[in-house]
Amino acid sequence: MKRRLLLGISLALLGGCSSPAQAGPPPANTAAIAWMDKICVQVQAGGAQLAKLPKIDPTQPQQAKDAMAGYLGTLADAVTALSNTLTSSGAPPVADGRPAVDKAMIRLANAKTTLDAARTKLQHATVTDPASYARVMNEVGTDISAVTAAPGPTVDLRTNNELNEAYGQASSCRKLDGGKS
Repeated sequence: MKRRLLLGISLALLGGCSSPAQAGPPPANTAAIAWMDKICVQVQAGGAQLAKLPKIDPTQPQQAKDAMAGYLGTLADAVTALSNTLTSSGAPPVADGRPAVDKAMIRLANAKTTLDAARTKLQHATVTDPASYARVMNEVGTDISAVTAAPGPTVDLRTNNELNEAYGQASSCRKLDGGKS
């Protein structure tokens, strides 16, 4: 009888030792959070450049052309800076993160190509031919709208679940979404 009681107690104790542990939230991937934070800081900087609209006086076509060309150059530089940040940051420290970065880089390359083409088109516009100039300005406006209305590269990065989680935890990324850090 004693033997059965000891065996029962032993089994109960052993069973308690091997019971599953309480699952808490998974540990944060601090490296991924830091990686995303670096990217979002650069996205914020680019957004700040985008918000600096040029002052255009329609009665001064040459000034308007020069201001818009400068703005397009600034936007292209912001896209280049973000591309450089993505490249210099290396592969994200998550499983299967490279495809998300590749998509973001393609999106940025397309935006840069559009901005550069619009700037070139604008630089060749003749301000002394009002009809032609107005057509080019409308085309450039359409090009800028296409770039600014397109989702940003963080959309591509967030297709990776771990990067999406890191995005939600990185303070600079939360600021992009209007959240508080």
